[in-house]
Amino acid sequence: MPYDQRYELDLLRGTEEPRPWDLLKIIREYTRKSDVLLDIGCGTAFKLIQLAGNVGKIYGLEPNEKMRTKAEENIRLIEFSNIALVNEHANEIPFKDNYFDVVTCMVVPHNTAEVYRVLKQNRYAILEKIGESDKLNFKKEFGFNEGGYRGQFSYLLGEGDGENIPERI
Repeated sequence: MPYDQRYELDLLRGTEEPRPWDLLKIIREYTRKSDVLLDIGCGTAFKLIQLAGNVGKIYGLEPNEKMRTKAEENIRLIEFSNIALVNEHANEIPFKDNYFDVVTCMVVPHNTAEVYRVLKQNRYAILEKIGESDKLNFKKEFGFNEGGYRGQFSYLLGEGDGENIPERI
C-alpha cells in the first residue's frame, strides 16, 4: 500500500484518542543504550525517531517505497544517525540469527519464525496486535514453560487451538 498523508493523523498515532498503553514507554523499559532494535513495518519512522536516543542502532524494515521515502525525509530532520532503513519484507528478515536485542512489530504482518530467529535469546519481541488470538502464532513459536504458553494472558489458551479465548479480555 502506498504512503498516504492520513498516516500522519493524530488519531492513527494514538495522540488524539490515546491507546490504553504507552507503547513507546513500554519499549523504552525493555531497551538499553547498547541495544540493536529491529522495527518491522516501520512506516514513516515516527516511532523510530522517538526511540533513537534510547538504543545504539535501529533498523526499520519497510518494503513500501513511498513509506520508506517519507521515513528518510523524517530521519534527515533529526540529530541522530543511528537509524537505517531496509527495503525488505518480514517473510525473510535479511539479518543473521540472534542479531537483535529487541524486535518491535506494530499492527503489521510479520513472520513469527523469522522474529524468533533474529532475536537474541532471553531478549524481547514487543508486538502491538489487535487481539489475543492474533498472538497465538507468536506464543506457539516461543513455546511452553511450566505454566504453558509463554506470554501475557497465555493461560487463556489451554491445550487447543485458541478456541477458548474469550471475545473480550
